[in-house]
Amino acid sequence: MKPFIFLVFLMNLWGAFITVALGQSSENLSPQESATVKKYFQKVDDFMNDDNYDSAQYWLNRVDLLLTIKKPTYFTYLFHSRQCEIYYFNNLVEIGIKEANKGLAVAKLVNDRSLLADSYNFLGLFYINSEQLKNAETSLLKALNYTLEDNDQGKADYYNLTQKYHIYGNLAEVYINQLQYGKAITAIDSSMKLALQKGKVRPYALGQFTKAELLLKQGNAQAAMQYYEQAQRTCNQAKDFTNLRDVYLVTFSGIAKCQLQLNRLQKELISTGLDFYQNQKDINRYYSLLFINDAIQIFKQTKDYKLLAECLEIKSDIENQNVKGSLKKLETTVNVSLRNEKKVLEMELQKVKAYQENERNREQNLTIILGLVALIVGILIWTNQKLVAKNRELVQKNQAISAALLQGQTTERKRIAADLHDSLGSTMSALNWSLEAIDIKKLNPHEQEVYKHVKKTISQAHDQVRLLSHNLLPDEFEKQGLTEALRYLIRKINQNITTHFNLDIDPQIGRFDKRVEFELYSICLELVNNILKHSKATHATIQLRVENQQLSLVVTDNGLGLFENTSDGKGLKNIKDRIESLGGAWTMKNNPNGGVCSHLTLRI
Repeated sequence: MKPFIFLVFLMNLWGAFITVALGQSSENLSPQESATVKKYFQKVDDFMNDDNYDSAQYWLNRVDLLLTIKKPTYFTYLFHSRQCEIYYFNNLVEIGIKEANKGLAVAKLVNDRSLLADSYNFLGLFYINSEQLKNAETSLLKALNYTLEDNDQGKADYYNLTQKYHIYGNLAEVYINQLQYGKAITAIDSSMKLALQKGKVRPYALGQFTKAELLLKQGNAQAAMQYYEQAQRTCNQAKDFTNLRDVYLVTFSGIAKCQLQLNRLQKELISTGLDFYQNQKDINRYYSLLFINDAIQIFKQTKDYKLLAECLEIKSDIENQNVKGSLKKLETTVNVSLRNEKKVLEMELQKVKAYQENERNREQNLTIILGLVALIVGILIWTNQKLVAKNRELVQKNQAISAALLQGQTTERKRIAADLHDSLGSTMSALNWSLEAIDIKKLNPHEQEVYKHVKKTISQAHDQVRLLSHNLLPDEFEKQGLTEALRYLIRKINQNITTHFNLDIDPQIGRFDKRVEFELYSICLELVNNILKHSKATHATIQLRVENQQLSLVVTDNGLGLFENTSDGKGLKNIKDRIESLGGAWTMKNNPNGGVCSHLTLRI
């Protein structure tokens, strides 16, 4: 969910800002503390350059421990700004907005124009990601007003933290999302002009590419192709081509889209781009996905099914990496943050105990001892309050992770369902069309029988693909919840399958928590699949009841039952893991009269 163009690359400019911050903040820190803070910030910088946000968060917590009792300074702003980056790259929008506002408050107290511009720019980025476009526009316009000009005096060592071409690029993203393409092109032109003046090749090439995209959306394919070609030349002529490989890649699909609209597509162009992508390593996944999506649309129109299948496989790999990477970052950031908070509190308690022991050894009179007791009590109360506040924040982070996990699973099911329907379904249809072209009259009787069998098999496979794609995550689930989704599932199965299912749902049952409904539907889907694949049952029942705040789900069949040597496969293990994550209990055993009974209970 990062903006389409021009993120503010603070990491490349961090060293200069740390140097200035040390000079401005030394009045609040001892020389030893200043050196320690500088070392910690350098570790934060190193880990973030490697996308290792959990370790960066640990060292940032160490900085916070040193700055907690100090008055706001440039170091304090540096801490909030760095924290914003960690939240931004982990897509923690709500707490990111809160952190950006903390940085804005420090920037106002310090009364520094470049820090104000930087903090308003961060607010704009978070508002873009949360689709609060009006707030994003307001914040970015304020950032433009505070950005220093080249002829401004003072603070020249770090005013580059946020430059105008960055902000114009982010502002263009706002206008694109608002479908105000005229304003977006104006903002891009301003960004390109400033980037060219500064000798910044990447934002200049991105500006050319983005302007081409907008012109193509407006139907001006000829002008768009000129800007795609200009962007490609800019990348080719750059000294640091490695840093521009992603932009160079998407220019191939951009030019091909223009050629397609102008009815003069050169297929080898998009194939060249695909070859370039496959020969490179570690190209930005965001731009890789842009290129692959364009290539998929082009190959669909040109009916190049071999390359289409290859691109769909690449797209699946990229999206799986995105989902796994995002969830892993969220999980590790919060888990490490929890451990770090505990370590920080332990360090504070150790400092209190050491201070108490030193004072007792040095001072013997009752007044000092009583003063120490009062001081210790006050520190413990303050520490406890801080622990409560941190725990509350960690609960919010855990809730954000749960929501992100559910959203990731939902998105992945939608993607798989769409790919099954659009790609494999299209392939089945294409095979059917190919068979229709065969003149059956020219075939001998044996060949005609083979023809009919193949045609019937393809038709059955097509029906099964459609059923699977619909059942992965039906529309009824998102619109009306678990009960309607189960009714839809059973209706579909009973239309096509020899096993007949009955559904018995307590009419008093309403909606549950979204995560609970998602897991219960996934469990039902897995149990139904096991019955259809393995049981050879003719009849099955799904029963859903709620009594005394206890949910009961019972799935039974009249099939073969469980064998003595049956081991848990991946499907049963997934069911067990889902039930454990909900805090429920599950039994699975043979019925006395044959078949299997699965019984799940859950406190709600």
